[in-house]
Amino acid sequence: MLRKIQKIGNSFYIALPINWIQEYNLKKGSEVRLEVRESGELTILPMTEDKREDKEVILEYEKSSIEKRILGYYLFGYNIIKIIKEKGFSHEEREEIIRIVRKLSGLEIVDERMDLITLQNLIDETSIHPFKLLFRMNAITSTMYVDAVRSSLEGEKILNTIFERDEEVDRLYFLMVRQLRSLILRPALLNKLELTLLDCLDLRIAAHFIEKIGDEAARLAKIFAVRGTKLNPEFLKNVQEVTFKLQNLQEKILISFARKKGNFEDLKQELLSELRKLDNMSQNISLEEVSIINAIKEIINFNIDIYDLITSY
Repeated sequence: MLRKIQKIGNSFYIALPINWIQEYNLKKGSEVRLEVRESGELTILPMTEDKREDKEVILEYEKSSIEKRILGYYLFGYNIIKIIKEKGFSHEEREEIIRIVRKLSGLEIVDERMDLITLQNLIDETSIHPFKLLFRMNAITSTMYVDAVRSSLEGEKILNTIFERDEEVDRLYFLMVRQLRSLILRPALLNKLELTLLDCLDLRIAAHFIEKIGDEAARLAKIFAVRGTKLNPEFLKNVQEVTFKLQNLQEKILISFARKKGNFEDLKQELLSELRKLDNMSQNISLEEVSIINAIKEIINFNIDIYDLITSY
């Protein structure tokens, strides 16, 4: 969108788009904030932009679709979700809604009646920097696959915590998707966090890959829950060395992603080196050991996908 600079007296003016004026309910006398960046960009921000709108929706309870619909409205930034059922909720239906709510960070039941359950988001997700969520997800997933391998040596107790951490990663992922949607719709906050729309896109993709890493780590844990100490000790030792190395590389990749700089090619070569180690271990092994190697390969490939995001900087 182009605008010509006009001069009236000793002052210079530009006309603001009418659609933008109407969207933020601005009028004559409304205040806007001007921010000048080092690059020379001039940003105009409506002062009303930082106010959070409590979007509300009412849903008729339907067992087959209620989880998908609650998740959808949560991700689209709705702060109040009211679920109604004219004949009243059964115990099982209430328990189902409680289970869904536990999967979504910040969402709580704030009102409960015979025919109405009100959910409300109690977290202002825009107060959390998305990179903090991303690094939290990264820390959890990288310890998950390391602990999955360790479980073969230290017993099954550690496996239960891995499945719990996978659920936590899912909660953080949904929160981050909701947060990024909110930031895209609130340019003032996006600017305040020093993020661009392209940053939001990259963060969304990176979070998706890390969530998938968590899924693969949970798959590893399930394999070890069945096989445990019956696996070849030498094989387990080699796999453990790979996961320790991978954990370190994943941390470096996320740091490079956040800083938009780093020894990108070195990281890629180290990841490929770990893939080659796994290929060399794939001969004359059991089906369970093949499944373990394939899961770790998927984790490495998801790290390579994140690497591909940072090489475009």
